[in-house]
Amino acid sequence: MKKYINKISISIPTGIILAGILFPLSFASAAASFNTDPADNPTLRVTNYTKNAGCFNCWATSVSADAGEIISFDIYYHNTSAETATQTMLRLSLPSGASNSFDISADVWAQNAQTARGNVSVNLTSSQTLSFIPGSVFWYPNRSTSASTTLPNGQTGNEVVSGTGLNIGDIAPGWTTQGHLVL
Repeated sequence: MKKYINKISISIPTGIILAGILFPLSFASAAASFNTDPADNPTLRVTNYTKNAGCFNCWATSVSADAGEIISFDIYYHNTSAETATQTMLRLSLPSGASNSFDISADVWAQNAQTARGNVSVNLTSSQTLSFIPGSVFWYPNRSTSASTTLPNGQTGNEVVSGTGLNIGDIAPGWTTQGHLVL
């Protein structure tokens, strides 16, 4: 009986240790993730729309502009995991106040994915403020590059510069569901 109890007391801790090692690994690998493939675009890019309207190769991580010119931002997302990203959110953080240069960030995240962040810099020839232009948001899901799609859930696009962000819904994994939001 004593040998039987010893076997049980050794088996239970061993089973708990193995479960503790195996289960966290399986849960960690099940989470969605964004923009981790070496072929991905940067999470955030910028261009001077006034000087480069219609240019598809003019996106960069920094831009220069004069007073009154329009700056465009491109937030890119690609679910690089094997799990659907649930309730995917996009947000651009525009700074307030006037300056000659701004560091701007954008976030892409989901309920089951950590945040992917991109950063760009905007350099101005004089001290200016940046203002979001309502109605200037265009969504290009599923590898679309030429025709924007109506935003889901009756959103206007203004949500992208709010604290909560713009909800683009569930994004399946893979290259066919990558997309971007231009504003």
